[in-house]
Amino acid sequence: RLRMADAQRRLAARAEKAVQELQAVVEILKSEDLPTLLVESSSRLSHWLLEDERDEEAFQALQTAEAACQKHFGEEDPKAIDVKRHMASLHIKLGRKKEALEYLKDVHYFERRLHGSQSVQVARTLKALGTVYAADGQLTEAEQSYQQALRIFETDRVPNAHFIHEIHAMLTSMHEVPA
Repeated sequence: RLRMADAQRRLAARAEKAVQELQAVVEILKSEDLPTLLVESSSRLSHWLLEDERDEEAFQALQTAEAACQKHFGEEDPKAIDVKRHMASLHIKLGRKKEALEYLKDVHYFERRLHGSQSVQVARTLKALGTVYAADGQLTEAEQSYQQALRIFETDRVPNAHFIHEIHAMLTSMHEVPA
């Protein structure tokens, strides 16, 4: 059924049928002992619903994935961290800055433990934290997050020019005086 839903999703005329099929799969998986498949299916369903501008339904699907992670995996499991990151993004899209900040702080903590404090994953999360802090008017916290992310990106061996450029632009815009 998952493969059928994926195939239907690729056909624009059958996108809604694919969503319905995946919703049915998620409902079945809730009663089965297949937590990895439940997390993956619920996350995919959330992604599809977001693409269709069905944000609240996407949030509910992601809550299913989060509940499965909490029940079956540890907080530091990469699946759980990924779901938290997606929850933060969804909260941002829904305008829930406070909730987004809480999720991003958790992601930041667990990614530091999992990947090390100087990893690109941590830098990306710090960049996201800076963006949410700035949107919330917490400019000091935003600048600190951006500066930390910038240091990591600049010292990483892999070219991160686009991230570095974005952060410099954000820092500059924070210091510009409105006319």
